[in-house]
Amino acid sequence: SNPRRWKLPDISEQKVLKLGIQRLRRRLDDDGEVGVGAAAAAGSSVQGFPRRKDGTPALMTESFFRRLLSGEVELKVACQSDVSAAQSDLRHLSCEQLLAIRAQTVDFLTISDSHSAHCNFLSSVDGHLLEKLACRCLAPGGGDSPPLGAPPPLGAPPLGAA
Repeated sequence: SNPRRWKLPDISEQKVLKLGIQRLRRRLDDDGEVGVGAAAAAGSSVQGFPRRKDGTPALMTESFFRRLLSGEVELKVACQSDVSAAQSDLRHLSCEQLLAIRAQTVDFLTISDSHSAHCNFLSSVDGHLLEKLACRCLAPGGGDSPPLGAPPPLGAPPLGAA
């Protein structure tokens, strides 16, 4: 009745998170889906934002996300008011866009009260990303490959190997 647990000695949780996000981005690229890495290089998919039926932007803060995803602005230096205003639009972003934001911010760690809006924003990014990944995995045809959380196959390079 004891669940099997993985133990990773001498590796920080932050490094596991960073490596996991990088591997997930590569996996999305390898699966033939519009991946974040290729899309960011081409400036396409992660810059495409949802529209309403009448053609108007679905995002109230589209310009903020355009700058964030293009690398024009970093989250850690963005104004708290911009970050707070953008948080409600996260639900409209694609999995690739959320993953791109998380990949850019994986090294941004702060518990400072002056960055509470940024911390709340990142928490929301994580929540929406997790939800969209789960929906993608549960969608018809989404289970054709091994689950994202499955242990690597035998002979796979160890965690942290590039």
